[in-house]
Amino acid sequence: MLVIYVSKITKMVCDSSFLLGVARGNKKAVSIWSRIKEGSIKLLIPSVSFVSFCSELLKNAEEHYMDVFLAAIRAMLNIKVIPIDLGVAIEAGHFMQKGLDFEAAIVGAIASMYKVDGIISINKQYYTNKISIPVIDEL
Repeated sequence: MLVIYVSKITKMVCDSSFLLGVARGNKKAVSIWSRIKEGSIKLLIPSVSFVSFCSELLKNAEEHYMDVFLAAIRAMLNIKVIPIDLGVAIEAGHFMQKGLDFEAAIVGAIASMYKVDGIISINKQYYTNKISIPVIDEL
């Protein structure tokens, strides 16, 4: 288990599994979310991860969580949704060559390009042995 101790503002990127974990009350995810809300973590959310998050909520009739997250993203200055542009797409292709699936490759590309301190994911196994950036599920 990798644990990153946050003593300064840490820049992290997340995937949809983390967002779903927060929405559904996963204790580890909610703990990390509280650190984001208090401002000790600056969070980058790939737009594709937000789409995947919304899609999963809609599929399971949990769309009420989307409004909560949209309000949080609009209100919290330390959360930024990152669009997928040509540079991210090309970098993600390199991560897909390493064996990452589409969303994980986008997350890895953003992590690399934005020089984050780590990736937050409930599904750490998606990244294991395929990426050199720390992947955490708890702080």
